[in-house]
Amino acid sequence: MPKVFFATDLHGSEVCWKKFLNAARFYDADVLICGGDMTGKAIVPIVSENGHFSVTLGGEHQTVAAEQVGEVEANIRRKGYYPLRMSVDRLHELRVFSGSDAGRGRALDGHGGREAAWLRHSLLRVSWQ
Repeated sequence: MPKVFFATDLHGSEVCWKKFLNAARFYDADVLICGGDMTGKAIVPIVSENGHFSVTLGGEHQTVAAEQVGEVEANIRRKGYYPLRMSVDRLHELRVFSGSDAGRGRALDGHGGREAAWLRHSLLRVSWQ
């Protein structure tokens, strides 16, 4: 009888996705099933203004230099959110679009191909038989 590993509620976390992919080898599973809730929780705007970037995550606001943005984006992804660089003007457009604060905007077209990146990572890690 095949051994099945089932997981759900990854919510865009790259850490969880990588653990899910490695579960087959770790648990000697024949089949991996992701039962849903794969996408992230929200878009987190990283706003560019006057040569620096501002972001609010978990109630904490920070301003960083351009060379630190990659690290901030990686931290946002680890928490299961989608970082999205934007201008102040784009932030205001999203606020109008969503009818609320941009962090709760529903404009998911800016997720940057996260699902495609996950699939590429999966194809590199999983051998198909």
